Amino acid sequence: MVRGMYHACRACDCTHSKGGRQVAGRKVRDHHYRCRGACNELLRRYLVEHNPPEEALVEGPAGTGKSRTILTLIDTLCRQYPGIRCLVMRAVRVDMNESTLMTFETKVLLPGDPLLRRRLSREHRRKYVYESGSEIVLSGMDQPTRLFSTEYDVIYVNEATELTEAEYESLFRALRNAVYPHGQPMICDCNPDAASHWLNRRPERAGSVMERFRTRHFDNPAYFDDDGKPTELGARYLARLERLGGVRRDRLYLGKWVTAEGVIWDTYDPAIHLINPGERTETRPYGRLLPNFLWTFAAIDFGFRAPGCMALYGVTHDRRLYRLAEHYRKGKDIDWWADIAVRWQRDHGIRRLVCDPSRPDDIAYLNRQMGRAKNREGLEIAVRADNRHVGLGVVREAFRERRLFLVRGGLVKPDPELVEDGLPTCTEEEIPSYVWAELQDGKPAKEEPEPGVPDHGCDQLRYAVMFALSHDLDPDRHARRDSKPALYSRGTYGDWLGHDEVANEWRQP
Repeated sequence: MVRGMYHACRACDCTHSKGGRQVAGRKVRDHHYRCRGACNELLRRYLVEHNPPEEALVEGPAGTGKSRTILTLIDTLCRQYPGIRCLVMRAVRVDMNESTLMTFETKVLLPGDPLLRRRLSREHRRKYVYESGSEIVLSGMDQPTRLFSTEYDVIYVNEATELTEAEYESLFRALRNAVYPHGQPMICDCNPDAASHWLNRRPERAGSVMERFRTRHFDNPAYFDDDGKPTELGARYLARLERLGGVRRDRLYLGKWVTAEGVIWDTYDPAIHLINPGERTETRPYGRLLPNFLWTFAAIDFGFRAPGCMALYGVTHDRRLYRLAEHYRKGKDIDWWADIAVRWQRDHGIRRLVCDPSRPDDIAYLNRQMGRAKNREGLEIAVRADNRHVGLGVVREAFRERRLFLVRGGLVKPDPELVEDGLPTCTEEEIPSYVWAELQDGKPAKEEPEPGVPDHGCDQLRYAVMFALSHDLDPDRHARRDSKPALYSRGTYGDWLGHDEVANEWRQP
C-alpha cells in the first residue's frame, strides 16, 4: 500500500489497511476504497482523528474522486454511528439521479446491500435507511419543506457552486440532530467556477472556518497507478479534458478558478436568472414558485454528431420568458426529436416550435409529425432567420431587464457521453464559456462567438427570445393592445420590454 493511501473497509464497519477478517467464524469480504491526497486527508480527519472541519470545501478538476470519497465517508459514518441522520443534497433534487445517486448505488454500496432491497427508482427515492437506524435523506433547495422541517448531523452539498451563499448559510439551521459526537459538519464539493464566486472567496475571509481540500487527478487510483503513471482509463479521460477549450479546460482539467474574458451574455447572473421552480402542484404544474403562463412554445437547435438542444418555454402576462424544460443530447435523429415535440404538443400545448433555419427538410418533417398528431396537416412551425448579431444583443438585454429566466432542473436527463467528456450538458452550462471571438492579426474580429465553443443551447435560446420578441400568441393581449395607441413598433426593444404599457399608464388622466 502506498504511504498516505486510505482504505475504508465497508464489510466490517471499520477502517484498516488489510483485507479480510473473521466474523462469527466466517470470512468477510472487505470492500476497499482507495484514494490519495486531499481525498485521503478528508477521510483521515473524520475517521482517524475524529476532528472534522466545521465546513469542508472539497474542490478540484473533474474526475478526482470528490463525490465518491464524500459518499464513502457518509456511508461509513452511518454504519459506525447508529441513529445519525445525513442530508445529501443539490440545488435541484432531480439532478442527483444520474450522478450522485448512481455513484452511491453502483460504486460505494456492495451488490445486494440491504439499502437497495426496496427496488425504488432513483427518481422516487427519498432516503436510504440503515439497519442501525441511521438515514441518508435526499433533497434539494427546490424542496424546502424536506430541508428545514427536520434535523441532521452531517450535510453534504453536491455541486455547491449552484447555490447562492444565502442558500448555503440557510442550511446551518438544520444541523441540530446532535447524534454524531464530533460536531455538526458541512461538506461541499465542486469543480472550480469563476474566480469571483462566493465559494472561492469564503475560505479566504478573515475568521472563516471553511477549509479547502484541493484534489488532483493523481488522487484517483482509477486514473493513476501507485508509481504516478496514468492508467489506460486515466490517459483517455485526461486527454478528453485536455482538449476542452477556454475556461472549461482551465476549470475541469487544471482545476483553476478563472473567469472567462469576453463573455457574450455578461448580463447573465445565475443568482438572478437561474431560479428554483418549487414543488409541483395541480394548480402549479411547473412549480409553485413560478408564475402562470399564458402560452408555451418550444425552440430547437438541430444536431447529431454535435449535440442538439430542444427547450420548452412559458410566457407570462407581462411577457417574461421562462425556460421550463430542456433536452440536450448527442447522436439523436430527427424521429427522436419529433417524438419530444409531439409529446410537448400534447402535454404542454406548445403553440409553435421555433427551429434552426438551416435544416428545412427537418422542419418539414416536424410539421408533418406534429400535424398528424393533431389530425390535421400544415401545423405552422416558426423559423427564425439566423440573425446572430441582433439575436445576441436581444438576449443580453433580456437578461439585463430580468425578463428571461432559466428554471433549475430543466434538463430532462444528462447525456452520459457529454458528462464523461466534461462538455456542457445544458444551456446554463454553455453560457459562461460563450465568448466573443478573439482579435485576429491585431484587428478586431467580427462580432461573432468564438468558433468551436459549445453553442447548441445558446443558439436555441437566441431563437426563442427572438421569437418571443416578434410574436404574441395570446388573443386577449392583442385586444388590449388595440384599445390604446402603440408608442413602440411591433418587434422593437420597447415593444417587447413592455415600455408601451408603462407609457400608457403615465398618460392616464
